[in-house]
Amino acid sequence: PAAITYGTALGAVQLNAAASVPGTFVYSPIAGTILTVSTHSLGATFTPSDSTDYTTATASASITVNQATPSITWPTPTAIAYGAALSSAQLDATSAVPGTFAYSPTTGTILGAGNRSLSVTLSPTDATDYTSASASNTITVNPVQLTVSAINASRAYGASNPTFTASVSGAVNGDTFTTSGTTSATITSDVSSYSIAPSVSGADISDYTVNPVNGTLTIIQ
Repeated sequence: PAAITYGTALGAVQLNAAASVPGTFVYSPIAGTILTVSTHSLGATFTPSDSTDYTTATASASITVNQATPSITWPTPTAIAYGAALSSAQLDATSAVPGTFAYSPTTGTILGAGNRSLSVTLSPTDATDYTSASASNTITVNPVQLTVSAINASRAYGASNPTFTASVSGAVNGDTFTTSGTTSATITSDVSSYSIAPSVSGADISDYTVNPVNGTLTIIQ
């Protein structure tokens, strides 16, 4: 018989001996048996219908049982916000075959915003009959809002603009940022109020949606 995978029960495809005269076959192991991973001997005893003219006969054959690969079920995780650490809510693969799951990235990892790849390897407890198996998944990490508010400033007419700064709210994961601001006012601008447009930069800025809030530069006499 052709090789089979562990978990496949013996049936007519494997227990398929034939004889040149009518009769009955009895197999050992019997149909329905699930063999372990190895090379096994199959036996067949043939009892002829005409037991007067024919004796019983026996035959044997070998069959190879290969390791099975476990199937893994892993639903696509619900999107999370940047700053949320991976947990069992996302790393929740299951299998009908007992074993240990190893994830990459691991529990506790904080992923950057975007579509991120997850993978898992299952090491079966029964390492004789099963090979290890792997699966992959994708999780969407949504950016969080970062509000950058320009701090109001003032100066006298004819003076240079001060250095503009801004306050930042909404940062997570200990992220830090550098702020600045720009205005249309120049040293010769008239006494009036002018908008200060804030800007922000930082290594993790791509994980945020920036919400700028303008401030006011007041030029006085």
